[in-house]
Amino acid sequence: MKFNHNRIKPKYSSKKKHTISQEDRDYLEYLQTQSFNCFVCGTGSNIEMHHIKEHSNDKKNHQELIPLCVMHHRLSNELSAHGTPRKFKKLYPMEVQRVQAKEIYLEYELNIF
Repeated sequence: MKFNHNRIKPKYSSKKKHTISQEDRDYLEYLQTQSFNCFVCGTGSNIEMHHIKEHSNDKKNHQELIPLCVMHHRLSNELSAHGTPRKFKKLYPMEVQRVQAKEIYLEYELNIF
């Protein structure tokens, strides 16, 4: 049996890259100028914004973001949005997360108008 040394070049995806609307870009820039406390523990340090999504493959909605410290966002194996998503969603249901995200977005709207 002969081994074929000709490698096939990978095909690049024909999917368009997702572009962020100017409205979303403005909101994300606004968030970077604000200080937030972690939605879970209340700490004000090492805050990252977490996209609220039902499933990991859902499209990101940049208007549905909640502030989480690094541990509760992605590092903790005990409770974090990315490390233990089922446990996180059980303790903080999607509806509760969305209320928090909506409050943050409404505050933004009040500041821009």
